[in-house]
Amino acid sequence: MLKIKSVAGPASYATATPPTVRFGEFEKVLNASIDARGAAMRLTDYVVRAEVTAIAGVTVTFRLYRISTVAATPAAWAEVADATDLSGVTFTVIAETE
Repeated sequence: MLKIKSVAGPASYATATPPTVRFGEFEKVLNASIDARGAAMRLTDYVVRAEVTAIAGVTVTFRLYRISTVAATPAAWAEVADATDLSGVTFTVIAETE
């Protein structure tokens, strides 16, 4: 069965404690995908994307990565800096549950 849940982004992103989305108590998440919407996804000179990094029972953990759009040389994806305000972003997780 597919379940969909949306949450607001954190006001202060913390790499040590990445955001999570928790599904119902009587379900187990088998697989999950994440989408992010909002103007904050286009931070000044960066593009940001969300990635599911762990699934444990009913909790889906995700991290946020950014890449420079103005770098003089090819840039690499890096995790969003601590204290970045992403409260204007809505994260939607689609999870396959049992």
